[in-house]
Amino acid sequence: TFPSNMTELSPNTTYHVRAYATNSEGTNYGSEVTVTTLNNPMEIVINTNLISSTEIDLPLYYGTVDVVVDWGDGNTESITTDGIASHTYSSEGEYKIKIYGTLTRYERDTSPPNAAAFTKVTSFGDLGLVSLSGAFNRHNNLEEVPATLPTTVIDLSACFANSEITEVTNLAQWDVSNVTDMAG
Repeated sequence: TFPSNMTELSPNTTYHVRAYATNSEGTNYGSEVTVTTLNNPMEIVINTNLISSTEIDLPLYYGTVDVVVDWGDGNTESITTDGIASHTYSSEGEYKIKIYGTLTRYERDTSPPNAAAFTKVTSFGDLGLVSLSGAFNRHNNLEEVPATLPTTVIDLSACFANSEITEVTNLAQWDVSNVTDMAG
């Protein structure tokens, strides 16, 4: 066995690869394998030290849901139905959650019990998001969001509802020209 790492691959791209070996007798090729890289993920930083449990909920509601969630602790989960995706960490700490795939709506219609654990959203990724309605409801420890809002997002209604935060890094840089709903 001779492992090899492929680097500098583009996201959401299909590659056809095969191994080969060259010696004095010539070159022999292995079977072709098709590999598709994942798209750029949505990245969320949480800190369970800020809440009274180690359970985290993600709002994957009302739209297309075909994602893989990397919970940042070595566990991944494939999710294809809408609703709350919950995960319990084995120990307290800071974790980076990555969501890959297709997700049209990252939104909440209620206040989550663990909202205080969410400290940063470092990327919205290439998920096809159209709604962040209520997404950061009561997220009082949210310090940072990506500087760029996906151009596909049209609904920011109640995005930061019931939050006591006064400043969020990068929020003022969002281009909201495609947004049609900013109520609440």
